[in-house]
Amino acid sequence: MAALEITPLHLHQAEAFLAWRGEDEISCQIVRGEVEAHFVGQRVLWVAVLGEAMVGTVQLLFDHPDPDLADEHSGYIQALEVRPAYRRLGIASALLQRVEWEARRRGLERITLMVEPDNAPALRLYRKWGYRQFKRSVFGWKGVMYPTLCLEKLLAPV
Repeated sequence: MAALEITPLHLHQAEAFLAWRGEDEISCQIVRGEVEAHFVGQRVLWVAVLGEAMVGTVQLLFDHPDPDLADEHSGYIQALEVRPAYRRLGIASALLQRVEWEARRRGLERITLMVEPDNAPALRLYRKWGYRQFKRSVFGWKGVMYPTLCLEKLLAPV
């Protein structure tokens, strides 16, 4: 098996990333905004590449409309995803490890994320990595509001 490489999204990968993550017109507009925010330093967007295949992604945000999720001491994890054919190979854990390392490097004390309560595989992963629920919330996507659990992890300094 080829070695897994996790790097910030490079400009030459942007169109392939958009083709993968922008499944419809609304998603494409949102993802294009995320990519643009990455390239101007408002977030960090990583991709996991195995051989030539882009197999996973995650983002670290430094602000969030909910101040409980990101502030000057906390970062927010968004859009952790691994393509179905590559799941259960440790890619999501490697992406989480990379995002946590970057958060510590930036001096953040805490990292947060939102997950749907019925997403058992994601909840197992996050709990394995030490994330704990601190509140419930809702998340809107394409005009639908979804219940979510807000999880956090306190980070030890580098």
